[in-house]
Amino acid sequence: KIWRLSSSPRPSASSAVSEGGRIYLKAQDHLALEAGSVTAADGGGTGNGGVVLALSDAIANFDGQMSANAGANGGDGGFVETSAKTLSFGENFAVSAAAANGQAGEWLIDPTDITIQATTCTGTNCMTADTISSTLSGGTSVTIQTDAGGYYEAGHIDIHAPITVSNASGSVTLEFVAHGGIYVNDTITHTGAGDFVLSFDAGNDLAIDSDILSTGSGTMQANFYAQND
Repeated sequence: KIWRLSSSPRPSASSAVSEGGRIYLKAQDHLALEAGSVTAADGGGTGNGGVVLALSDAIANFDGQMSANAGANGGDGGFVETSAKTLSFGENFAVSAAAANGQAGEWLIDPTDITIQATTCTGTNCMTADTISSTLSGGTSVTIQTDAGGYYEAGHIDIHAPITVSNASGSVTLEFVAHGGIYVNDTITHTGAGDFVLSFDAGNDLAIDSDILSTGSGTMQANFYAQND
């Protein structure tokens, strides 16, 4: 059975004057947030962004817009989670938990294995580097965290396309947390005037076979941990 969210209705827990609320979408089999869908828990005024959880025990497809932004005059960004054993992101997908005058919020992606490819993705448990780059550059931190799903789904993260972070201000974090290994096969570059924190936490191997660069005026901090070092 598929639980679908299309362009109407549009779940909203946004506030015009205070903190955003909470939206919880959960499917046992298949969750689909289709193109044109909007799921928002934005703050207003000086309010913090809220919480948006979109979870499935099995399959999830994301092709709409999701947000938990802070208010325009203050507050911190909220939290957005997109999690399933098997997931995919369409070309219309966009997410933001940013704060114009506060701390960045977070987008958590929580599948089994995941592969980061170039501007297009085919199949499941794949997302584009452009999606990660644009989310970070827009002021939202990103965490990719994998779980084990069996022998053929060991919880690996494979990076096969360049990620560029160009946040103009504030500080954002890109964190990779793998039950299995993390394999970096393309560059990760910070070019922004804002600050950037990059973290790797591998339950198995951590293999970095490409450059990690900082060419922007903001500061960059990198943290590395692997159980098999």
